[in-house]
Amino acid sequence: MDPQNEKRKWARVEKKIRIDAIVIDPEKHEGLFKLDPIWTRDVGGNGLGLVTRAHCMVGAVIDLHFQLPGQDQPIEAKGRVVWSKLEDDSEDQYRIGLAFDEIGESDRKAIMQYVETEARKQSKIK
Repeated sequence: MDPQNEKRKWARVEKKIRIDAIVIDPEKHEGLFKLDPIWTRDVGGNGLGLVTRAHCMVGAVIDLHFQLPGQDQPIEAKGRVVWSKLEDDSEDQYRIGLAFDEIGESDRKAIMQYVETEARKQSKIK
């Protein structure tokens, strides 16, 4: 899916957050390799936009652990790569669109609240 034509049902906000991420084998439920370094480009209640040096195939399952700025509780989720492309003007940076497949309702609510708060802050700056 082309990220420019993506139609989202959930609001997102641009934010760079460090992520711990492991690509997993969905059948064996074991880690295949760690994505490092990996950062969010944007954050939303239904998924993340990521930047990494590793190319991930569409459909890859990723185990995620991260902490929203100003939050005490870490977020844990599993997501699926819905699109992946080489970053413009880069030879080794990939943008990845990830949709959450498994996320606790309290984690999703925390993300949605964070997005709403950050969106208000960003709209005041512009």
